[in-house]
Amino acid sequence: LAGIAAVALLATTGSMAVWTLGGLEATFHAALLCWTAVLACQPDLPRNTKKLAGIGVTLGLLALNRPDGILLTPIALATAYLLHRKAGPNWPKNIAAVGAIPISAATAQTLGRWFYYHDIFPNTYYAKFALTDHRFETARMYLADGTAAHIALLAALAVGIVALGTRIALSRRKPPTKPELHASSTEETCAERTVAILGIAGAWLCLVFLGGGDIFPGWRHL
Repeated sequence: LAGIAAVALLATTGSMAVWTLGGLEATFHAALLCWTAVLACQPDLPRNTKKLAGIGVTLGLLALNRPDGILLTPIALATAYLLHRKAGPNWPKNIAAVGAIPISAATAQTLGRWFYYHDIFPNTYYAKFALTDHRFETARMYLADGTAAHIALLAALAVGIVALGTRIALSRRKPPTKPELHASSTEETCAERTVAILGIAGAWLCLVFLGGGDIFPGWRHL
């Protein structure tokens, strides 16, 4: 049922329909960002070297797919660290090792850009990044219009968060007599994962805002 609901909600997303056929990097970037969030939330992440390496690979590809993708690395790794903060004394070192993968990818790309163009910044930086009132206004309009276009997804998100929060709050207020009916650790974990994924999504939206939104139709960044 959860899978059917997810696919049905995805079908309401016009951005996905447009940009799956659009040929630019947005859909691939969205897939990489989603897989990063999925891997970060895996309960066995600290003990699974393949999944740890997987986060490094997805973050490395994010850095190569878009120059601003490297800015998501500290957010994603901080999220993974906090979700598994009780993993043991070696956990910070493991997270740092994972971070070396996207940093190496971004460094290699930057060096290549320098040797070829004699500049460390891509052309899109000069075309899009400007901390001006006009750019902030275009970004605000982009996100506002995009919110209206994705209202079904946002409504589902809001309902889910309220339902989860209500269930946890009621369970804490009135502890049941049967042990199996206590607020399960699954619900608590679900809440932590929800906050983590919203944090990653929020970081991406901040980058979209600082970039002034986009000139293409279809809200590919959303």
